[in-house]
Amino acid sequence: MKAKKLVGKLHLWLGLTSGLVVFIVSLTGAIFVFQDEIRDLTEPWRKVQAQATAPVLPSRLQAAALASHPGIAASTTWVTYFGAERSATVFFTDKAGNPIQVYLNPYTGQVLREQNLHTYFFSIVQEIHMTLLLPEAVAKWVVGSAVLIFVVMLLTGLVLWWPKRRQERKQRFTIKWGARWRRINYDLHNVLGFYVASIGLILALTGLFMIFPSVLTSIAYVTNGGRTYPQDLITAKVDTLRPVAPALRPSPTWCTKRCAAAHPRRK
Repeated sequence: MKAKKLVGKLHLWLGLTSGLVVFIVSLTGAIFVFQDEIRDLTEPWRKVQAQATAPVLPSRLQAAALASHPGIAASTTWVTYFGAERSATVFFTDKAGNPIQVYLNPYTGQVLREQNLHTYFFSIVQEIHMTLLLPEAVAKWVVGSAVLIFVVMLLTGLVLWWPKRRQERKQRFTIKWGARWRRINYDLHNVLGFYVASIGLILALTGLFMIFPSVLTSIAYVTNGGRTYPQDLITAKVDTLRPVAPALRPSPTWCTKRCAAAHPRRK
């Protein structure tokens, strides 16, 4: 069997093996990327009318949020102000171990919405994206293996795409729209596959770094010439008593992760 034919078989079977997992991870990742825009359209309690008066004190927000949760200490909550036209939030873990996020009007202290983040749509989307709802120890290898296979598939796809002769290059970028559907599908796969391969490779590799941090640490060590930078390991902290930029806001799913680590769900 010729080398290119062997690569073609490898490309085909790797695609069939990892395709479903990669599709699910890609789809949930795309949904999660636009979560702020989707939530602004579907969650009116995230916005409030800006007022000329100053927001109420965090202690008042804590008291309002915990009014229906007696026994939860205010010192265990996370209060965040998001800006003049945004509701404030109070995050805490209830007695049943559920992560709760309460949205309040920052000017009046009125409770606008209370959410259990265990059952929140975007928390579930992130869990599917990260673990496929499998136990974390199992998901790490299932998702990691599928993404690694996807990387190999991208590389073998480029080998198959690469023209042997210069005159074949134009053909690799041409879609024969008048041909049968199988040929059109083949041409679309070749042309679009070439353009998205680099983006897909970057996304796959960065995803692998998130799944296996030791790989990223090793690569950073080599590329830094054996030097280490302790400041890279410092976790940034946000002052929750001040308005913060959207990029620094603790998301509901981050809160879910934080809560789950400290309080495993009760069965």
